[in-house]
Amino acid sequence: MPATPAAGFPSLLRNSARYSSTGEDAGLEPFPQQAHRDPDPPGGVDEAVESDLFARIRLASPRLSPAKLAAAEYIITRVEDVAFWPAARLAEAVGVSESVVVRLAVDLGYAGYPDLQRAAQEVLRRRLYLPGQALPPGGTEATSPAGETVDRSFRSQRRILEVCRAANPPQALEQAAQLLLEARRSVAVGFRMGYILAEAAAFNLQLLLGNAAVATLGPDTLEDTLSGYGPGDAALLFDFRPYNPAMDRVVEILTQQRTRRIAVTDSHSAPAARGAHVVLRTPTEMDAGAGRSLVGGMALLDALGALVWELDPNRCRASMRQIMALRMGSMRSRPGRRSGAPGRKSETRKEGDKR
Repeated sequence: MPATPAAGFPSLLRNSARYSSTGEDAGLEPFPQQAHRDPDPPGGVDEAVESDLFARIRLASPRLSPAKLAAAEYIITRVEDVAFWPAARLAEAVGVSESVVVRLAVDLGYAGYPDLQRAAQEVLRRRLYLPGQALPPGGTEATSPAGETVDRSFRSQRRILEVCRAANPPQALEQAAQLLLEARRSVAVGFRMGYILAEAAAFNLQLLLGNAAVATLGPDTLEDTLSGYGPGDAALLFDFRPYNPAMDRVVEILTQQRTRRIAVTDSHSAPAARGAHVVLRTPTEMDAGAGRSLVGGMALLDALGALVWELDPNRCRASMRQIMALRMGSMRSRPGRRSGAPGRKSETRKEGDKR
């Protein structure tokens, strides 16, 4: 069966420690345990390749120093980094000296760190289902200016996802999904970057439940757009810095109409969060560039959609079938589209010509 990177390495996870670059045994700070990736789908990874690198670590672990164990754990849990990082960068990430990383490669039976890195690249290549495709040489992308920027951006997105997951317990997401299932209708409201998420939310919920819309809000249409929603309905509000003052009015209208509200925001102090039945939070600040990230908000929407499906799959299937039937009917009834068998029309014309 496919190997999970940290499976079979309890001693590594228990004993690894973070060490300074001044020496192998100088560190005292516990090494933060990394999140393990999900097991690979059946047939997705060649176990012989996957296990070669990790089996070497398992066999060598009893005789490795604590500093080398820390580096070995990082290799197990973050092989995607090791595949492209030079030895110095891996050493910096772990908190050990570069010589520790180089000696670890030798202790694992490799001629040097480049051979260990090639083994990590092969694990990653198999894991990403890219048979026959060569990965870039180790370290070339990470050390270029463009590679550094891209790498920093992806690390930032991963950090946002980790914080978003930690900030939103499953119970809160399940409560939000239940509100959407119980609602007669749902409306998604957002301003600026929140409007993009509102569009995505309305699209997904309309597909799954057949009762969702996105609110098109302007200074003259705000009250008319929201006036039809009441106690039996639900509103998804997307509100991020810099907050739009119009969201205060949205909250006021929906509160007066006793519409249940789910807020997706970056702070409990955001206008949309005040009095909301459920508040889901995600950071938006990125470590690279001046923009803001939608990845946390999209992840929350995906989780909500998955829970809605899980809680009532029959309703979701029925809604999707109905929408597909309506779309097919719309396509068949478009102006200019001819019905009937072309062959029969051709025969009729020929018979008329004969007459």
